Amino acid sequence: MTAADLIRTTLVISLACTVFAVGMACTLGAATYVLRQRALLVRSVLAMNILLPIIAIAIAAGLQLRPDVKIALIALAVSPVPPILPPRQLELVTHQAYVYGLLVATSTLSIVLVPLTMATIGLLFGRDLSVPPLAIARTVLMSTLAPLAVGMLVRRVWPDVAARLAPKLSAVATVVLLVGLAVILIAGRIAFVSLIGDGTLLVFAIFALIGLAVGHALGGPDRDDRAALALACASRHPGVAIAIGAALFPGEKLVAAAVLLSVLIGSIVSIPYTMWRRRVHARASPVIH
Repeated sequence: MTAADLIRTTLVISLACTVFAVGMACTLGAATYVLRQRALLVRSVLAMNILLPIIAIAIAAGLQLRPDVKIALIALAVSPVPPILPPRQLELVTHQAYVYGLLVATSTLSIVLVPLTMATIGLLFGRDLSVPPLAIARTVLMSTLAPLAVGMLVRRVWPDVAARLAPKLSAVATVVLLVGLAVILIAGRIAFVSLIGDGTLLVFAIFALIGLAVGHALGGPDRDDRAALALACASRHPGVAIAIGAALFPGEKLVAAAVLLSVLIGSIVSIPYTMWRRRVHARASPVIH
């Protein structure tokens, strides 16, 4: 096993552990919440799977961007919620069902919506952009749905163990994930640096800000839902986006780097919004004496 293989394996395991920990705090009712709330599901799909892809296409078509940056932008716009996002969202909400339900709903629907959306984009531009549903299903299953389901099963069978283990496992997995990502950034610094200086960072930052605004606007009357959807729109599943890029444009070597750079910029841009919503949440939460 090479060093690169070891890093990838470590990231996959730490990501699975993060989602496993999320699952140990999730009930079946929460996991299926969005699928049972028609209006909320429609608003979520409208924001994440219709408006943001349209905006990404407009940016890609209207600006002189590198091909790999355009691919990364559109691929991220059609991807579901990243499995590492729920812990951040849960800090901003009192009613947690939407956070879990959005993760499950977008991950499940992406198996159909991602190929459908890419095929539609292909028709608009006269290109074959067919994405194998199996490739998306495999990525979503391994990174999100399977570890989430196992975590929920542990909660169901051993609730006390799940309550004790989940926070510790999540903390360790997060540290390992951050270290792994730092190693990737250092090892791939030449590829990342090549994407800097031509406006790419600004485009990624603007797109993240647009995502925050769209999600906040379409989250509905509930402040928790607005915060959760805003972060979901601004941060997408990098694994799915990279799988799309690899399936459609194997010759574009910098797509994966562009995807990871966009996710990093989106996380940084989202910090002020997260801090604001955390203050709003703290003021709204009842104080227990």
